[in-house]
Amino acid sequence: LHRLIRRQRQMCIRDRVEKHLSGFRIQRALVAAMDFVRECNSYLNRREPWKEPERRKEEISCIMSTLLTALKGIAILLSPFIPDFSRRLAEHLSLREGEVSWDEIGKGLDPGRKLREWEGIPFNKVSSKELMRKLEEIRSRKPEEL
Repeated sequence: LHRLIRRQRQMCIRDRVEKHLSGFRIQRALVAAMDFVRECNSYLNRREPWKEPERRKEEISCIMSTLLTALKGIAILLSPFIPDFSRRLAEHLSLREGEVSWDEIGKGLDPGRKLREWEGIPFNKVSSKELMRKLEEIRSRKPEEL
């Protein structure tokens, strides 16, 4: 039942993102996708799979399966917005060509799937001060410079 609920949740997110994209509401689509990313992060922090792993093997296996399924969904959901990151995440998960489609969101990975090593940092952390500086720089440009 728990897996069915997780699958339905991801399909609901998929439908929201797809609806916004088809209506050319790009920002809303991205917000919906990022809401799902935040939900996954919250799930990970609540479940704390790094605590007492020897005593919680079965539970941690379920947590990791959930997260891998979610990461697959994230790779697909974010592909219209950050395609390079999505491609790298799909490669890391060893997704095959047919597994990177909207219909695959919510479907788990095969047991025993080998994950590839992640190379480099996916994103560099940017301070709010640096972000504000960049924003002011962009705002001060003339339209023809953009």
